[in-house]
Amino acid sequence: MRVITLCVSALQVLLLSQAAPVTLPNTLLPDGYPNPSPAQLKAIEQQALGTLSNRTLPATLHNQESLNNFRIINFNEYFEAVFFAQFLHNVTNNVTGFEVPHTIDRNILIAELSAAQAQEELHTINAIHALQHYGANPIQPCKVYKFPVNNFQQGVLFVMTWTSLVMSTLQDIIQDFAENGDAPFTATIASTLGQEGAQAGYYRLLLGRTPNSLPFLTRSIRSFAFSILNQFIDFSTCPNVNEITIPLFKHITVLDTPGPVDNPAIRFAVNTADVVTGKTYYVVYINQQNLPVVVPAVHKSDQGGTTVFTGAWPYTEHLMNGLTITIISDNAGPYADAQAAADEAIFAPGLIIVN
Repeated sequence: MRVITLCVSALQVLLLSQAAPVTLPNTLLPDGYPNPSPAQLKAIEQQALGTLSNRTLPATLHNQESLNNFRIINFNEYFEAVFFAQFLHNVTNNVTGFEVPHTIDRNILIAELSAAQAQEELHTINAIHALQHYGANPIQPCKVYKFPVNNFQQGVLFVMTWTSLVMSTLQDIIQDFAENGDAPFTATIASTLGQEGAQAGYYRLLLGRTPNSLPFLTRSIRSFAFSILNQFIDFSTCPNVNEITIPLFKHITVLDTPGPVDNPAIRFAVNTADVVTGKTYYVVYINQQNLPVVVPAVHKSDQGGTTVFTGAWPYTEHLMNGLTITIISDNAGPYADAQAAADEAIFAPGLIIVN
């Protein structure tokens, strides 16, 4: 398999591009989804190459906070299903800009996107069934999704980066279930993490990168994923997103694309109205399973409602490959783990992928 060449490496860079929003209802999604009839579910399972689990869920939850895990999964997996449906449609129909490079096996790509769409649909349905089983409301689909994708290359980069974040977030969900006393769910979530890893490896290969990015994948937390979903979904069109009681952070945009070398000044943009004059800020990098790395945030400019900070990128010392999650805090740490850093985050998350 040959690869496509793409220069940018951070999902945040894609936020600078504009793409038409996807508005629901969308005829690209299967009939009945996310509440299919038995016949409709069978069709989704055929496309997904496998079935929903037929095991019986535990009768009760030990901790009601576990419902938030199912809610964020429900919400995110619908987002992913919508993306894959749109991307698959564009690729299959040779929509302008989405023509598959001749160096890529188009049939294999379409088969992968088709299976991925249906697998994300089953992930959604699985979470909905769990919520219903425990007497909670499923999270309803939103009406407007805004994917920063205008062409094939951007689509591959977007799904590779997003899948990397999902794998990182599922670690947090697994730990949360275990700490809540709801350990029976951890195996199922671990199985979906593996499925996401298979996807990520394929897209990394298309981008000319080693499929297995790291020995230990970067750790994220639920509120990072929820906050960045807020940039891609019009929350005002989401009927009951307020039932997801997970905090949102203020936006941060990574303006530069660091590589596998040290860089003294990576730029980060935030809303000036959210910056406290005279306060000292810090850039915090979360990479792999290591302690978060803290460097000073240097105030560079204020213009047009945007404040730009810079922070050193210490690649060599920490071998910061794969996904790095960036936050800006007014606390210098040190931090014991990703959750400790998130507890002090003000602006988050910025996403960087190297190699």
